Amino acid sequence: MIIKANKIDNKINERKNLNSFNSISVVVKKRNQQKLNENIYKSPGLKEINAQIIIIDEDKCAAEVFEAGRNLAINEWILILSDSCYLPKGSGFQILQKLSEINITCPVGFHGLSLTNQNLIELKGLKITENALIKYGIGEDIIAMDDFAVFLNKNSPLKIDPLLGWHNFATDLCIQAFLNDEVANGKVLDIPIFSNEYQYQEATEFQNSSDYLKEKWKKLPKIETMKGTLINK
Repeated sequence: MIIKANKIDNKINERKNLNSFNSISVVVKKRNQQKLNENIYKSPGLKEINAQIIIIDEDKCAAEVFEAGRNLAINEWILILSDSCYLPKGSGFQILQKLSEINITCPVGFHGLSLTNQNLIELKGLKITENALIKYGIGEDIIAMDDFAVFLNKNSPLKIDPLLGWHNFATDLCIQAFLNDEVANGKVLDIPIFSNEYQYQEATEFQNSSDYLKEKWKKLPKIETMKGTLINK
């Protein structure tokens, strides 16, 4: 995938957040009540900014969960968040500051792959798991993104694809952004977030999602994801 030089023109730059905002809306699919209690409800980063928390207690895919939350959201920026995530003290204020500087059209995450001007791929973001600290700094021109925590503004033209289920949907948003001249490329924040991830879905569902992503973007010779490269022959 070749990045377009100077893609974000003055017209798009003017479409940043022109109005101040005080919080975010957080949409979470209910999978495990204990996880919700330990991670979401106890997150200092969400409490300090009085984030609106929307729990969707239905068997829906990521796209359906986001849309259900979007209909209830009172804030412009919506975070679709795994119940395995915990936002530490100070992270909420940092998030508000960063989002106020970001174009409202683009997807925003916490961990992803960036494409450099030399067409090199670099890891970006800050993520803390039980076993590792992933710290690579803020990322621009993101071509793949981890699905565990993804921001999308209410006014963004991008849409989560329901056929992807719970896998690769954030990467698909990044591809949509790259191929749309009216949308800013994806961004990754350099803000701490804890993730006690566990496997929700069977390997076959991830494979089906990857196969669909390849077919959807078959005009691209290859697609970078957080779990490897998909090659279109």
